[in-house]
Amino acid sequence: MTNNSVLDEYMSWSWFEFNDSACNSVDNRIDQLIESSRSVSQHREDPSSIIVPTLVILASSLCLFAGARLLRFTAAFAAAGFAFYAVYSFGRTASERITCEALIIISSVIAAVAAVSAGCIYKAGLFFVGAAAMIFLVHLVFSTFPELHYMGDQPMLANKSLAYWGMMLVAGVAGGLVLRWHSVPALEVVTACVGGAGVAYSLRAIAAVADAGVHGWVFMVCGLCAALLGAVVQRQLRLRGCKRRETNTDTIPRM
Repeated sequence: MTNNSVLDEYMSWSWFEFNDSACNSVDNRIDQLIESSRSVSQHREDPSSIIVPTLVILASSLCLFAGARLLRFTAAFAAAGFAFYAVYSFGRTASERITCEALIIISSVIAAVAAVSAGCIYKAGLFFVGAAAMIFLVHLVFSTFPELHYMGDQPMLANKSLAYWGMMLVAGVAGGLVLRWHSVPALEVVTACVGGAGVAYSLRAIAAVADAGVHGWVFMVCGLCAALLGAVVQRQLRLRGCKRRETNTDTIPRM
């Protein structure tokens, strides 16, 4: 065997291992955060198994308590997360012709475009926030109770039931249209739902790494409670701000 052939074989093996490792890492984080996988405790030595859920829970906290005021951030966060997950997951399960590195690049580019579009275009941001809130909640229910995919004789697409995709579509469109009227209370509730879903996913991911053995419905309840708390806090902060502005207006002397 010549030196060139040995070098080519080594580079090919290293490139494959790098790509395979990158895709395995992305798959593990998606399973950990989104799919409620119980096998992620085997990868607890990977620092990203803690870093990623921590970053998500921090971003979700902003959405919980200041989502309406930080609409552009909330819209970009929701759009990027959903776009990357949808494109990457569908590509991994439905197509074997796309290479791993190409799929990661395509998913990242689409996620970036979705984030910029949602963050810069106000109406697009409203639609993305409303749609993402409802989609996250529907997926949270199905990932908490995976047996829902197998109720009845349903066709499967990308390892998900037809009912799942139908409810995701209906909930996403309905959630996006809810914010069409620019209602501030509705915006507070919807952004709190985005944050609550993120909190539920993050807590479940951290528990999976710790191999805590907590049932999924506990995290769903935590997410719903967090969403309710976030909506109440946002409302109270808005009303307090309105009272403060009214007080300042009344104290200004009239000429």
